Amino acid sequence: MLNDRMRVGVNAAFLGKSHNGQNTYVRGLIKAFEKYGSASEEEYVIYTSAQGDVPSSPNFEWRRSPHWASHDAERFGNVGRVLWTQFILPTLLLKDGIDILLCPLADAPIVARTPRVVVVHDLIPLFYPQESPRLALYFRFVVPLFLRNARRIMADSEHTKRDLVRAYGIGADQITVVSLGVDDCYFSDNCRCDAPAYCPDKYFLFVGACLPRKNPLDVIRAFARVQSNLDEKLVLVTSVSGHLRELEGVVKELGLADRLVVYTGLPQQQMLFLYRHATALIFLSEYEGFGYPAAEALASGSPAIVCDGTSLPEVVGDAGVIVRSGDLQAAAKAMTELANDEILRKRLQDCGRLRSETFRWRAVVEDVRSVLLATLGNKHEGRLSHAALQR
Repeated sequence: MLNDRMRVGVNAAFLGKSHNGQNTYVRGLIKAFEKYGSASEEEYVIYTSAQGDVPSSPNFEWRRSPHWASHDAERFGNVGRVLWTQFILPTLLLKDGIDILLCPLADAPIVARTPRVVVVHDLIPLFYPQESPRLALYFRFVVPLFLRNARRIMADSEHTKRDLVRAYGIGADQITVVSLGVDDCYFSDNCRCDAPAYCPDKYFLFVGACLPRKNPLDVIRAFARVQSNLDEKLVLVTSVSGHLRELEGVVKELGLADRLVVYTGLPQQQMLFLYRHATALIFLSEYEGFGYPAAEALASGSPAIVCDGTSLPEVVGDAGVIVRSGDLQAAAKAMTELANDEILRKRLQDCGRLRSETFRWRAVVEDVRSVLLATLGNKHEGRLSHAALQR
């Protein structure tokens, strides 16, 4: 130890300009360390090419990682990041006097003298290799190597924890479940929100990439079963991809062109508006490590209709309607009930606001700090309880 303060390295080399769940998590975590952390107890050294994401507070230091290791470098970025992480980062950690390295993505040195805590959000590349063949190889051959050498693993959900045990043979006692954090603006009525163009007055909301795993087609087909009896339209916030054409074809086939509104690339203020004013979120994804849209909906005061697969029931609990995966009739029935039963909708809204308190960054960062301190042990160990490790 260089001083009495724990020096935490954060491997954020992958951070780029793109907006996705991983970048949202890391940026939120860094901000939460600044806002809710203890300046007297920790120092943070952030390894990233994105200097703008590093707070200017005295207990934060920026170490430039190469731009070619970020997501912005696209395919080469994955290769470059592996090379930098495995062969350069371990030496930098010793030079900077890092006590413990936090890797908020499944990307860590296999061999290093510095103890590592690795966050695993999901095993999508392993179970859905068609989405990213190169990442599938990485998750098959590289990820298990550094996970076995990590001092501690954090998983977003009990479901991801079970996947890690099943896929990699990691002991359950080596994994701590810590949920993701939702931006404070989703909890506040004072944050600015703006309606996107052509936003309908009443609508059900889907938020997610246009990928088969996310099941946007199931959402559309479930809505088609009941749309003639509802005032609501269906709003989809999704990504531009090759699957979007297939989606447009199904919409045309079902005659829903005038009942569907599709957005891509919306800013946070408009996303906040959509969440707040939706009759409900409908999110039937068949695999999620956590499920940001469901958590954001609950925090914003919207009920959520989700399927019973993977982590989503953990997120919504009794604050949502959980339907069997692939059961479009059940999803359609849930939409009808929420559209027509104001008492039910209000009850779920109240439950959602209460449940979403566990997703506040203040609570999440406290759990992360507990894991770091308890993992490092030594004289820092007593500052926080080991409650997080007992989950």
